[in-house]
Amino acid sequence: MAGHYPTLPTEIWIEIFKWATYSPRQSRWWSSDIEHDNVYVPFERAPGQTIESETLNARRNLGLVCKQWKVLTEGFLYQDVNIRRGAHALRELFDRKEQHGSHHGLARLFSRIQTVTGPHVDSVTPIEILKCCTEIKTLVRPQYLQSEILSFEFDIDCPRLPLLRRLEWWHNREAARSGGINSLQVVLQNAPNLRYLFLGGVPSINCIGLAYISLPELQTLRFHLQNSGILRMLVTRWSLPSLKCVITDTPMTGLAMLAIWETYGSQLLAVEFGKHLRFLMFDYLTQCMKLCPNLESISYSLFFAVAPNLAKAHRSIKYVNIDASVNDFLVDGESIWAIINQHFSALLGGMFPALERIVFYGDWRGIISHQRFNSIRQQLHSQACVMELADGTPVTA
Repeated sequence: MAGHYPTLPTEIWIEIFKWATYSPRQSRWWSSDIEHDNVYVPFERAPGQTIESETLNARRNLGLVCKQWKVLTEGFLYQDVNIRRGAHALRELFDRKEQHGSHHGLARLFSRIQTVTGPHVDSVTPIEILKCCTEIKTLVRPQYLQSEILSFEFDIDCPRLPLLRRLEWWHNREAARSGGINSLQVVLQNAPNLRYLFLGGVPSINCIGLAYISLPELQTLRFHLQNSGILRMLVTRWSLPSLKCVITDTPMTGLAMLAIWETYGSQLLAVEFGKHLRFLMFDYLTQCMKLCPNLESISYSLFFAVAPNLAKAHRSIKYVNIDASVNDFLVDGESIWAIINQHFSALLGGMFPALERIVFYGDWRGIISHQRFNSIRQQLHSQACVMELADGTPVTA
């Protein structure tokens, strides 16, 4: 190995190591490009997933091969860090680095941290680590199973997070009682430069109190909520002047979504609706399109959405992204094709005169290869609308 190592430039080795330890679940977690991290990608899985142990083990093992590889891999070995468990070991690593004057360099490597602090005196350790990591760009409050026993009794601090760009927050009512880094309100007030915010779980209005929240840089808001209380606070007590994209994984009541569109609709450029049966109980697409006049991109799951029905044409939508996730309640072919025809009739019926591109996500092979799809394909091509799969493969006539 030593004889071949010098023949490759350092940059090539680093790229090889990144792809060798890449995980689809981690998506763009290890990207340090802030602008790239905020590019909208349709149908990404819900945030808050734990960092995969296999990936971390692979990264660690690469650093054990030789000294040169240790130096090369250190930059992304510590890029994704879970400090819920083993916080003392990480603190000891900082202490050892501090003795050699390199602890600040290590802290600068941390860009994505997943943490929750507990009720005991040890909870100070994660806070100390966070205070050292001044260049954190992503902070994750993960989702926890109900079987996990979490008890919080003491108040906890929260450091300033001026460089934080992405916050993935699954609400935990028990944790929120301790405040600080466990309080959504406190974290938002300490992270004024957020560009991406995910909210999940069952947060109540009390979780953000009555404080006025200003997030002038926030571009993307995604929520996976079980109640709509926090949305009322979002439209009355929050200032989001840069909001461009809204992703809703779960449906709120029609009135709750109406408040979102009425407040922010004129500035939105992209909206995505997730895969949920309750999206079939109300025409969310039409409501959204009516109140978002500048919308350029709409994304939804074909078998989990009511086909839009606009009285007036929407003249700014250029891109439609359609996911083909299976709805298990559709058991016969006629029902499936009835839904397909409803949606494509809407797309072909003159409601979207600016439509340029339709991108198919998921498994469309059985649909686009079926003879019933031929007429749909021909009409779309006659209207100069490009059709392609998510990987860029064109769907030709």
